[in-house]
Amino acid sequence: NLMNALRKFQGWALHLNSTLPLKVRAKAAFKSALFYARWYPAKWMPALTAGRGVSPEFRSDMRKMKSLSRKLSRRLSHAILRYGPKLDKKQVLLGRFVEIGAELFAMTSSVAYAEHLLASGKSDLKSEDLVKLVRYFCKFSRVKVDGLFREVSRNADAEGYVVARIGVESLEVIKDPQPQSNFGIEARISSSNSRVPCSAVHLWI
Repeated sequence: NLMNALRKFQGWALHLNSTLPLKVRAKAAFKSALFYARWYPAKWMPALTAGRGVSPEFRSDMRKMKSLSRKLSRRLSHAILRYGPKLDKKQVLLGRFVEIGAELFAMTSSVAYAEHLLASGKSDLKSEDLVKLVRYFCKFSRVKVDGLFREVSRNADAEGYVVARIGVESLEVIKDPQPQSNFGIEARISSSNSRVPCSAVHLWI
């Protein structure tokens, strides 16, 4: 699983630590290479066996969940290889991975609970209506996950980090007086010598 892969990656990262003896670094690299030679190709295999043990109505959803889970594993491993120890500073990127994982957990939990209600007969809805509701939720959640995956590759994070540094240094943040948004903030740009000739910069969260 993903956590096991992360632990193996920590072992593989030992060979990058120049303070360790060469023998220790070589051993760590060899063991991790053996693990990833099996683990990574498996994450590209189609999820044909997912959904066993659940109602036929949910099997396609379970297969899609497993496929997305494998995609999450691949993307996270790519990010680890790309950024290395600097990944912990990519908080926006990590936030997307966390959100994808939360959506997958919500979909799996919804199907599991629906299975329980169908088996026990405790649902307030008709069986077909319950199935439609859960499948709609899963599809809605997959659309959100697809968008998050796109943002992993195509985003404005670099520009956002620049703006954030500017904000720390020179932005006076005040509450947005406009009632239509509870999350808007109005940022007025100023410096010790002059004021930017614009009234405000609105950042909508």
